[in-house]
Amino acid sequence: MGRKRRLKLLNTQRNSIAADRTQRIKIEMSNFWEMRARQRLGDGPEMSKDDKFLKMAYESQGDHEAGILQEDGMELTATSCQKNPGHVCYFEASKFAKDNIPKPYNTNDIFACISELIFLTVKLIIKGTSGARPDNYDFANSRLTRCGSGSIYIPDPEKRTRDDNCPCKKCKNYQNRTTDFGYIWVTTAKHVIYNDEEAQRTKVWLNYDDVAKENVSKLHGHRLVVDNEEADRCILECVTHDLSLCGKINQARDRVKDFERQFSKEFGDSEAPPLATLISHPHGMPKRIGFGKDVKREFVKAENEDVEWTTYTYDAPTCTGSSGALVWLLGHERVGFKDNKITTHTHAKKEGLRNKSGRGLDYVKKC
Repeated sequence: MGRKRRLKLLNTQRNSIAADRTQRIKIEMSNFWEMRARQRLGDGPEMSKDDKFLKMAYESQGDHEAGILQEDGMELTATSCQKNPGHVCYFEASKFAKDNIPKPYNTNDIFACISELIFLTVKLIIKGTSGARPDNYDFANSRLTRCGSGSIYIPDPEKRTRDDNCPCKKCKNYQNRTTDFGYIWVTTAKHVIYNDEEAQRTKVWLNYDDVAKENVSKLHGHRLVVDNEEADRCILECVTHDLSLCGKINQARDRVKDFERQFSKEFGDSEAPPLATLISHPHGMPKRIGFGKDVKREFVKAENEDVEWTTYTYDAPTCTGSSGALVWLLGHERVGFKDNKITTHTHAKKEGLRNKSGRGLDYVKKC
């Protein structure tokens, strides 16, 4: 059998497996909604109007993984998750240890880097949906509260002048606004936060690592700095008066940069990264860490002779609520860490038996 024929047969088999997986998920979700309706309505065959609306809302996002929050703050499918029952595939951030990292990658340096990434991961809560979302877009015409994940950093301080006044809502109510403030930017998925209207309805939870919430601090969304529907990425801008927090974020980000340069030299020669790490808030729960060793890189298009657009698929676990989380790839040095450009890969959706990132930029490997 020729090489082309073997590849064609292999792709056909993969597509068949993915289609079977998608069909099983649809059946499982259908069973979940039927069970939920019976719990509310006894053995009656009809769902309540609320359940029908929730079912339609989940189905509207297809394979994307934003979550829907209930009044108690828990995501709707948290206790009946069909994708990762029991969530034993995750590690809790508050108990994370070096031995949780798959061998042979459980080194002191990789553990230190992932610890910084845990600090930089945030939970997003979006109350309501903009009427500007197209009818065929996720959660269009929905008033539901959604949740997702993201990663924070500090933009270049030179981009603002010393005389800039704080644009937050609190300062707008006073005649003399303070100039003692800082910007915090959050990378996430476009389907999680669609535009400025939704940005202003967004709360960002930092340090939500355990149910006690003792160390949680909260930020309010201000606007979208940039968004890219094709890449399924956006950058949310928040404002804070806590300049010490800005300093901590900057230090953590700088340490991650240094580690990534180091790991690029150690692991960057492989065809695909040997390990994917995904830190998120599945179902809106406290932060969880998941790993995957089966990582595949997919070329999309060239940006220029030095960088190219790519996506990644991986077997690191995700659930609803994981959308927008950074997909951290061992040995992968992120392109430039540019402030207002879509460069990094964030989690976008499930794809058959695997999960998939949005588009990001990679350096072109030189022969």
